[in-house]
Amino acid sequence: MQVVVSGGLFVAEEVDVEQERFDRGEIVATGPLFGPKMRSPEAKPAKVEAAILEEAGLSPAMFQRHKKLVPGARRPYLVRLERLDVEAAPEGLQFDMTLPAGTYATVVLREFTKGAC
Repeated sequence: MQVVVSGGLFVAEEVDVEQERFDRGEIVATGPLFGPKMRSPEAKPAKVEAAILEEAGLSPAMFQRHKKLVPGARRPYLVRLERLDVEAAPEGLQFDMTLPAGTYATVVLREFTKGAC
């Protein structure tokens, strides 16, 4: 998990308590950017992430050779927009949004276009 305000990572041990914090928007679940500096999860999430690497034919040791290129990290699975305004425009819709640092508007916009084609 990651604390939204500080970016600090931690392992959720008391799921009921952390669920309340998640519901309030204080924390989010994270996913891997594999590499030697990535903080590993525990229990079931660790097994899931290991299976992802195995399915791709990779191992954690392989990232050691390229640790400057792929140092590793964790990123939030969920990003809550700070502000989103959508207005009708002659060409379709106009989006005006404020995103947290490290997020991309193109990823947000992709969510609005899913199923539209």
